[in-house]
Amino acid sequence: MTPFGTTLLTSVVTAAVSCNQTLSIMLTNQLCGENNPDKKEFALSLENSAVVVAPLIPWSIASAVPLAFIGAPTMSVCAAIYLYLLPVWYFFVSQNKRRGYCKGKK
Repeated sequence: MTPFGTTLLTSVVTAAVSCNQTLSIMLTNQLCGENNPDKKEFALSLENSAVVVAPLIPWSIASAVPLAFIGAPTMSVCAAIYLYLLPVWYFFVSQNKRRGYCKGKK
């Protein structure tokens, strides 16, 4: 598994437990920070995992408060296509970088 895959999995668990986007970012940073030697790459991994995964958890403040404010049903989270696609896309990009298919800095 890539470092991003580990970060993504950890962020899903921390977002589900903490119910808060900020706390999820902090916990994921503490749990996965040492597994990612490149700090710039890790910052992107946190953004593409913990930041966008937290609103996908229905009981998380990151989705519950905005939905309640506008009076939208909880099922509206299903329409947040960008929040689903970004981690999936970045996971495949990180896999391809690791295998050497993508040219870029490692």
